[in-house]
Amino acid sequence: MQRLKMKNILIILFTLVLSACGSTAGINLGPYYTYGPTKNDFRVCHGYSCQFQTPVTFSNKEWAGLLRPLKRSFKSAEAERTALAKVMGDIEKLAGKKSGTNVDLAQARGKPENDFQMDCIDETANNALYMTFIRDTGLLKHNAYERAVHRGYFIDGAWPHNAVAVRDLKTNELYVFDSFYKPNGKAPYVIPLKEWKAGWRPDEAQ
Repeated sequence: MQRLKMKNILIILFTLVLSACGSTAGINLGPYYTYGPTKNDFRVCHGYSCQFQTPVTFSNKEWAGLLRPLKRSFKSAEAERTALAKVMGDIEKLAGKKSGTNVDLAQARGKPENDFQMDCIDETANNALYMTFIRDTGLLKHNAYERAVHRGYFIDGAWPHNAVAVRDLKTNELYVFDSFYKPNGKAPYVIPLKEWKAGWRPDEAQ
């Protein structure tokens, strides 16, 4: 009877995992923002899974400079995404100088090189925050910040990975902004969600 009960539990868990594999729902980022971040006063996650949070402040003048590439009229959603990726990289670069995370290398190894190295959860938590700040400016006309996304569940043969995504307002297609494979301050890769979910990795990824 006990074995049968345990078998049923395992079957239920297995079914739940498989159903999750068909979803791109991202991690819950709420616990990382309980302090009430604003665009002028927020915290940068680092050290793997947001183990450390370093306070950072941006002035309105700094934001004005960072957002300048988005203050123009774009003829396409793709062009706007390219500009958005540059802005995301610039925000990370300035935040890196102020928090010490400018030493963050591309990707993440089994053990952090230092407390300022980031894994994909750190990258996602930070980028979701930056995307929210940008969304609230109203500058994006062709795209909208959507949510954090996830792929890989071990059981499906893929390593878990996280990032953020925007929605093309014309086609309704999602595009992932993945900065995990770039060192600090570089514009994230922009990839269609379907391609990213299928296991996309840059050629130089180890």
